[in-house]
Amino acid sequence: MKNFADETSVLYYLSSIQKYVFKIVYETTVKEYDLHPGQIPILFLLEYKPGAIQREVATSINVEPGTVAVMLKRMEKKGLIFRTVDENDKRISRVYLTSKAEDILKQIKDFTKEMENIILSGLSDAERTTLMELLTKIRKHLSTYYGEKGGPEC
Repeated sequence: MKNFADETSVLYYLSSIQKYVFKIVYETTVKEYDLHPGQIPILFLLEYKPGAIQREVATSINVEPGTVAVMLKRMEKKGLIFRTVDENDKRISRVYLTSKAEDILKQIKDFTKEMENIILSGLSDAERTTLMELLTKIRKHLSTYYGEKGGPEC
């Protein structure tokens, strides 16, 4: 069995690539948007599902509800989200993006497209196609494997 730190290990390369991407994303989001990278998935979720409740946010990004509560409070202070009380159940508050967050999210989407172009720029069209086919196959296999173990979808 290969060691995780062995340069012939798939996990070594996946981890190394992820570290580079995270560092670039972290530096960009903190410097340019005053966001913690952990807040970015919340922006995308709330764009996809406006009015999500805190529990849905926590489940979607795989974070404890208490941690999400702190994250949302910080985002609210920065003017990125607002909450409204649910009309049918006053105990529940629904979370929405502000226009400021929507503007930042558009910039982040542009940045992620640029990042993807940088990542793929050294590959031919055929290599890009092959890479996507292989990544899709690996993800599907892991999803099935993890699902059979009783894990939730990632």
